Amino acid sequence: KQFGKLPSTLLFTYKTIHSLSGYFVNEQKEAVLKLLQTDNNTESYEDDSIIVKEPEKLSSQTVKEVVSQEEEHTDNQDIAIIGISGRFPQANQLSDYLVNLEEGKDCITEIPKERWNYEDYPEIKCKWGGFIEDADKFDPQFFNISPANAIFMDPQERLFVQYVWKCLEDAGYTPENMPRHSETDKRANVSVFAGVTFNEYGLYGAADIANGRTMPLNSQIYSIANRVSYLFNFGGPSLSVDTACSSSLYAIHLACESLHKGESEMAIAGGVNL
Repeated sequence: KQFGKLPSTLLFTYKTIHSLSGYFVNEQKEAVLKLLQTDNNTESYEDDSIIVKEPEKLSSQTVKEVVSQEEEHTDNQDIAIIGISGRFPQANQLSDYLVNLEEGKDCITEIPKERWNYEDYPEIKCKWGGFIEDADKFDPQFFNISPANAIFMDPQERLFVQYVWKCLEDAGYTPENMPRHSETDKRANVSVFAGVTFNEYGLYGAADIANGRTMPLNSQIYSIANRVSYLFNFGGPSLSVDTACSSSLYAIHLACESLHKGESEMAIAGGVNL
């Protein structure tokens, strides 16, 4: 009633009374000033008249100690992003994606006919989405994968493998000249973290089995990261992570932690979603 329509995420973002009051002071200052002006209080308020009490101040000596600890903690902790790749709706490469951002292009389209015919599913009320082109295209022999094996791979796995390769190219590396973890098996000291949420491709196999055809589809989420480590002979930690909408972000967090802990010299982090 007092502040009108507020962001639906307000109480997720500001989880304490102190932080919430700070939001109102900074973002709703005029409304706050108006609320404070009652009949018995005609005093005018300057812009800086509302003060949110700060936590107890640290002594100068404590501040010095904290700064010293932070400097010690961040020493040699820098991480450089040396390669990047990506593919998005109506953008097969990052340069296309940048143009779309600069032009404010809406990349949502009707569901392509080669994906599925939404008219066959009347219970689905929406016919729109973001779709990448040629999601089923893959050159298995480039990765020393047999065509017979590639047929049953989850398209998300095939896409992730391709764009890890493009990321390595962008960084100026090949699997052969990555930093070695072991001289015996020549594994590179590289970790892989893949953000993956959906795992529905296996439903095609279930439908085929129900119709009397055996289709051994490989739709295991763990395999998306592990396949990369296996194909490129990486010896660092390798796992897929599912934290819903934050999966790719958390994959990057795990990659940074792996580097900080010395588990790996390089890390690949990303996400895939079809």
